[in-house]
Amino acid sequence: MDFISVVLGLLSLITLIYVLMILTSKKRLPIFIEVFYVFAYFFILLVVLFPSLLTIIEESFGITSALNFITYLSIFMAYFMILLLFKRVEEQRAEISKLVREIALKDKKEK
Repeated sequence: MDFISVVLGLLSLITLIYVLMILTSKKRLPIFIEVFYVFAYFFILLVVLFPSLLTIIEESFGITSALNFITYLSIFMAYFMILLLFKRVEEQRAEISKLVREIALKDKKEK
């Protein structure tokens, strides 16, 4: 293994441990995001430790090079995270609307 692979492996392992520590703490992220990060960093760790795994995956999907595969995977992950964020924003918007209605009704009853 070359130096970059060792550094990437260590960074992935440290980040994976950090995400697992967040899972056990009281400050929790939404479960979808936690699971997503655990799988993402576990996958990165596997690819760094076993580079031939990336070749097997790219050949099974018919992708010509590892760089293309990583690019496609990164774009997919970015869109997935955007989808989760939009979902979260919509939930927050609905909750704010509900609270505003409740406050308005409460204020009207008090007058």
